[in-house]
Amino acid sequence: MYGAYSSRAFSLIEMLIALGVISILAAVAYPSYQQYQVRANSAATKAYLLELSSLQNEFILENHSYTDSLVSLGASPKAAVNKHYKVAIIDVAKPLSPASFTLQAVPKTHSPQQGAGTLWLNHLGQTSENWHD
Repeated sequence: MYGAYSSRAFSLIEMLIALGVISILAAVAYPSYQQYQVRANSAATKAYLLELSSLQNEFILENHSYTDSLVSLGASPKAAVNKHYKVAIIDVAKPLSPASFTLQAVPKTHSPQQGAGTLWLNHLGQTSENWHD
């Protein structure tokens, strides 16, 4: 009777070994998952900045100048971008200067993106150093 019972159940040692293996796998996988999230959030933000650049080019064709307002472009940050970055249009040239703009996404504090650095894109298509990370 004892032999029949022990063959159908796990011993405490077997359960502890399984728990240990699962803990080690989780400890290895979690940092990779966090890095994946940072890369995914950066990619979404880059796509949004490229979209804004396209909207700026449409805006200048209609109004003969760039705008410094996201509202004027008819764009507001997407939820995934807005959660981790503050997006702004900066350095819009004055009317007498050559037309130019810079789109900037600054990571919010206490966000996983905080160490990723600021992303920017200008009217010439030039990007920040960390754009290709």
